[in-house]
Amino acid sequence: MKKIRLALLLLILLIILGTCGYVRLEKWGVLDSLYMTVITISTVGFHEIHNLTPLGKIFTIFLIINSVGIFAYAVTIIGNFIIEGQFSSITRRKIMEKKIASLTNHYIICGADTVAKEVIKEFIRSKVKFILLSETLPPDTGSILGDNPFIIGDSTSDELLQSAKIDKAKGLISCLRTDKENLFVVISARNLNPKLKIMSLAREETTLNKIMKAGADNVILPEIIGGRRMASMILRPEVLSFLDVMTTTPQEGLSLKLEELIVTKRSSLANLELKKAQIPQKTGLLVVAIKKKSGFLYNPSSSTVIEPNDNLIVLGKDEQIQRLKDVLRA
Repeated sequence: MKKIRLALLLLILLIILGTCGYVRLEKWGVLDSLYMTVITISTVGFHEIHNLTPLGKIFTIFLIINSVGIFAYAVTIIGNFIIEGQFSSITRRKIMEKKIASLTNHYIICGADTVAKEVIKEFIRSKVKFILLSETLPPDTGSILGDNPFIIGDSTSDELLQSAKIDKAKGLISCLRTDKENLFVVISARNLNPKLKIMSLAREETTLNKIMKAGADNVILPEIIGGRRMASMILRPEVLSFLDVMTTTPQEGLSLKLEELIVTKRSSLANLELKKAQIPQKTGLLVVAIKKKSGFLYNPSSSTVIEPNDNLIVLGKDEQIQRLKDVLRA
């Protein structure tokens, strides 16, 4: 950009110098002087609009000599900027299209507000595949997004959701400005992919049931959650601090986190009792809860049977969680 500004500045100064020179030396009007300057520095070869005096001819020679280099420099710099910019734009668009075409088992985020930005940050930290759909892309959201794919458009549109490969998506989060927009997204998403995991924001408590009935698996009301959190911070500050450590980016010296892992039918842990699975002994993890079809089992007993499709909620370090993943795949 500095080179472009310099080239434009030199070109403008040259035009001003030429115009003022003809006005002063030839006593021409400003328009005639400007026209003579432009046709001279651009070397188009037009004839003089008025006969030049000897002093005017000398000035014209001076103007031509100086303008050849400056004009060529300006045209080259600006031309390269336009061509490179177009090339870069085309390249970025092709890369983005390839990323979107290869998406599978991913998440779709609708909206680019404060809530959506926090979702993006967490997905990036967790190395989860996702695509952002938004009518606009604010600069602060774009900087957070990085190289992850996005599509600009109306998130309530079936066509846009299909462009985001919703048929191959794992889940969708709707963070749009109004409950009406979130409702439309939920209805469209559920119709396009009945198996999709859908989470939505609700600004008004009265619309929560409507969004749930439309097909959302979970609906979040930020103001209610915020109020409950504020109360918890006052009443149970240490408990909340502990949960923050477990559910957000680990602090220095604290690498524990909560994770959920699904037990498949082929897993070596399927149909075993907890005591026989020996998860703490093999991995060092603590099994906090097990999510079964009937609901959560908190602090499960050693005789609890791990069934296929159970969701293990465990507490431990990243390397311990990875060990359990390896065990589940075995």
